[in-house]
Amino acid sequence: MTIDEVLSELGNPDVDALDEETVQRIIDDEDSFYGAVARCARILSNYFALKADKSIGDVSVDYQSRAENWQEKSEQYEAKAGTLGALPFVGGADYDKPDFYRGQFERDDCDGLQRRVR
Repeated sequence: MTIDEVLSELGNPDVDALDEETVQRIIDDEDSFYGAVARCARILSNYFALKADKSIGDVSVDYQSRAENWQEKSEQYEAKAGTLGALPFVGGADYDKPDFYRGQFERDDCDGLQRRVR
């Protein structure tokens, strides 16, 4: 995965909070493409959540709705990446010793003594 792929998945946001170095660090940390996109969307959500809404005359900028939008997107990408909740586990929990332990500490050739270590 590349920086351009992650940014294009997000719609190429033109924001100072998400520079190429940050995206590259996230790509290096994350195992999946959607996990990296989700973390970038979370950064954008935090970026807009910290900004104050502005209005001048008829023109207004609503940063809180943009923050909520990015929050929803990050949750969608987290769901795609499987990072929400527990991952499915196939198989059962076996707490017995593995097969190669069986008989390892049992000896019958010690002059009639049998040692067992558990």
